Amino acid sequence: MKNININFNRIIGIILSISIIASLSTCKSDKEEKKTKKEISFDCTGYNKNNSNINLNINILLDLSDRINPVKNPNKTMPYYKRDMGYINSISEAFQCHIANKKLRKVNDQIKVFVEPESDIPELNEILNELKLTYTKNNITLDEINDINSLYNQNISDIYAIAIKQKKYDGSNIWGFFKNKVKDHIKDGSKNVLVIITDGYIYDKQNTGLRKGNKLANFTSKTIRQFKLNNSNWEKTMQEKKIGILPANENLENLEVLVLGLNVNKKSKNPYELEVLKKLWENWLEEMGVKKYEIKTADLPSNLDETIKKFITE
Repeated sequence: MKNININFNRIIGIILSISIIASLSTCKSDKEEKKTKKEISFDCTGYNKNNSNINLNINILLDLSDRINPVKNPNKTMPYYKRDMGYINSISEAFQCHIANKKLRKVNDQIKVFVEPESDIPELNEILNELKLTYTKNNITLDEINDINSLYNQNISDIYAIAIKQKKYDGSNIWGFFKNKVKDHIKDGSKNVLVIITDGYIYDKQNTGLRKGNKLANFTSKTIRQFKLNNSNWEKTMQEKKIGILPANENLENLEVLVLGLNVNKKSKNPYELEVLKKLWENWLEEMGVKKYEIKTADLPSNLDETIKKFITE
């Protein structure tokens, strides 16, 4: 009976020791996380912390066609390429604040920028590769958290500098991306956000003749004119004739899409063209199963900053 009591007391002692060690470890972990938060070198005032535990998977698709050329498509208030850069700054700030407000042991987030079709400029591809950031509890550091936004701003500036110098613009194959690659960018267990920065026209020479009825894989200013969507009855005409962008995929319920930069071709004399473009995108995304989306015109970055951050973090 004495031996039983000794063994029992020994077991109790071991259990208490384990509990104390675990408690100390937890306290240490919490203190380390609080210390890390204090050493963050950027401002996240106003950031929505309600969804800080979600895993973010942000994908930014750039349209580097001649729409960004400040000579071919000038804008006195702010060049379109600078607007793009402002939008991306808002995105990277939102991502940075998201990680900064997340418990480090729960970090499992990623962000990347890409173009479609893939660029044949090695230097540009190298920069794009630098912007593929994946963070987990095993590789995240305080320095990396602090550097996210500055890393993005510098590299995005270089991307646009290279793209603007091109003498040939092949366009951005947005339709082909949705057809062949979009599901490769959807990650289970994450909030999947696809940000598309484009003027809104769908064009790529590989899909110029692809259509089904009055739904086309290419939809340009010329297409809008051909369908006579240039008067006050444009929406009625669109509905009756079932005019639209040809669905490229389906079952995209787990994808949230933010389209930024819609802007009418400067040669267009259609006062309804911007409305037509927005409606085309809305119908297209809904037909492919996208439940959450927003489509914004090429407004100043300061006017869209809150909208962009809210879309990403809520």
